[in-house]
Amino acid sequence: MGTHYQHLSAEERATIMILLQQGCSERGIARTLQRSPSTITREIERVLQWPQRVGSVPAGSSSCTYDARATGARAHVMRRKRRCCPKLH
Repeated sequence: MGTHYQHLSAEERATIMILLQQGCSERGIARTLQRSPSTITREIERVLQWPQRVGSVPAGSSSCTYDARATGARAHVMRRKRRCCPKLH
């Protein structure tokens, strides 16, 4: 049997944002959310690298802060890009 994976919810992303603002470590956040530390690290890195992948910083945001509110919209854009330009096999 394969492993079952579950996406981070909006509430979990908001918790990550709040705990990062309070100075919590990635491992501390992982313990709070009962998630793997690597899941939290990947989520933070994914969001922080967003401006570099798109080529510009969205209006009203900083390239060095985690914003849980924008992650859903960003993921939608990336999915749409992949759908329009699928990788060649």
